[in-house]
Amino acid sequence: MMKINRTINTLKILGSLFLFFILSISVNAQQLITENKNIVIYDPLLWKHQLKLNANQREKIQQINLEFYQSIYKAAQDDSRDRAALQSKANQYIQQRSQEIWEAFNPNQRRKWKRMWDHYSS
Repeated sequence: MMKINRTINTLKILGSLFLFFILSISVNAQQLITENKNIVIYDPLLWKHQLKLNANQREKIQQINLEFYQSIYKAAQDDSRDRAALQSKANQYIQQRSQEIWEAFNPNQRRKWKRMWDHYSS
């Protein structure tokens, strides 16, 4: 029973973090998109077939995402009362994640990603 409660609490925390992350992205996404087409806000694994991601790239992106969510989780625990600090760290982690994913793409995938963003953002 104790393990179930711990699991439920963990899921609640992760759900809250995910909701915070989505809200954070929603607020800044349009501004970031217009400033820099090289930014990767959404998870490219959702478009793995269109981007033709190979197994190594998918694994690398999964690892990048895992590190990102762990960083957000740790920041939320450390700065749970300081919303400005948490927002600042979240933005920093989003930028870092974006850059790492961008570097995992090959040149054709980068062009495809830019075309997809042009299509979806217009």
